[in-house]
Amino acid sequence: MDKRVKQHVLEYLKDLCSEERASIQSLELLMSYDQEEMLFAPLIAALQQAIVEAKHIIVVLEQP
Repeated sequence: MDKRVKQHVLEYLKDLCSEERASIQSLELLMSYDQEEMLFAPLIAALQQAIVEAKHIIVVLEQP
């Protein structure tokens, strides 16, 4: 992968992780109002998994 492209991908993934964390926090707040049905729980789990996967890719790309 071209070094410049690699840098753009890393920046994008790091931004994505940051945005996903903010989304999770917002959804957790909404979930606090909906504790009976837990409508947002699957979405939160999916976002958390996306962060895990993105962090794995970041680690791989940051290796020399």
